[in-house]
Amino acid sequence: MSYRAPLYGRRTGQIKLGPLPFKDVARYLGNVKRAVEIYSVFGGTPAYITQTDPAHDIYWNIDNNILRFDSLIYRDIKFILLEELEEPRYYFSVLESIASGSTTLGKITNYTGLDRSLVGKYLSVLIDLGIIKREIPVTASLNSKKGLYSIKDNAFAFWFRFIFPSEDLIDLGHEEVVLRRIKSGLGTYLGRTFEDIAKEFLWDLNLLEGVPFPFSKLGSWWYKEREIDIVTMDDESSILFCEVKWKDMSEADALDLIRQLKEKSGHVRWRDEDRNEHYGIIARTVSGKKKLLDDGYFVFDLKDYEKWIQTSRKNKIPRISPGI
Repeated sequence: MSYRAPLYGRRTGQIKLGPLPFKDVARYLGNVKRAVEIYSVFGGTPAYITQTDPAHDIYWNIDNNILRFDSLIYRDIKFILLEELEEPRYYFSVLESIASGSTTLGKITNYTGLDRSLVGKYLSVLIDLGIIKREIPVTASLNSKKGLYSIKDNAFAFWFRFIFPSEDLIDLGHEEVVLRRIKSGLGTYLGRTFEDIAKEFLWDLNLLEGVPFPFSKLGSWWYKEREIDIVTMDDESSILFCEVKWKDMSEADALDLIRQLKEKSGHVRWRDEDRNEHYGIIARTVSGKKKLLDDGYFVFDLKDYEKWIQTSRKNKIPRISPGI
């Protein structure tokens, strides 16, 4: 691709390699629950995944594969950015702000103290590199200004959320202090990454009878203080509202969540007068799942994910219905 390269102009094609999807990582690791944790921390980069050991819990893997100043992953994230970017310290500041929860252009600008136009430039470069993404509410038009930024690559997200602010402690050998911080915040972090895994799961089921209707759009929805994790819509009048929780839910918890979901769905402006509404939950486990299914709700847990992964191993499209 370089003008000075010996084979300039002779390439017949090109491909930008992305990370492995979750289901491939889960197939390799062989344990769906552990795969969610490892994929959320190490991402879908094969070199990182092969460093892990699914026989040990996520904290052991973090301690032995990240919280060591001589580990591959600890140094590699920073090395990649230093190699790819000019003015890396500004990019680091932008990524740190997103990882800490500043997800709008205005909040990122305030956090970094950089000029708004410069922040826009840095965000654009990071999107092109596949490190971050910008999302708008699923019901919004493409030119909506309600975009939220998040770190797309889980390895980068984890590194900037937990490791980058603690580099000095790790270099001084105080990994146990950093690990305590990670333990206190990992549950919330996994809740976000599990949402993205759930979206991949639903897209794979889209052509199957395991979803209430074939949808053409899937995304998140938010307005002011209200948020819905996943909303799917078809081209006619059907809409699914779904909440995703990385937790074990009782039947009472699930019913309360559905009640809240119904309240929030009333604020979603989309074919208000004539739409067919569906409600769903995706969680680690759900007690009383059969009753919820019988009541017409769509409920998925890790048992459904296991069937998804097992069927994928045979290179077939998984035919999964909730609760089966």
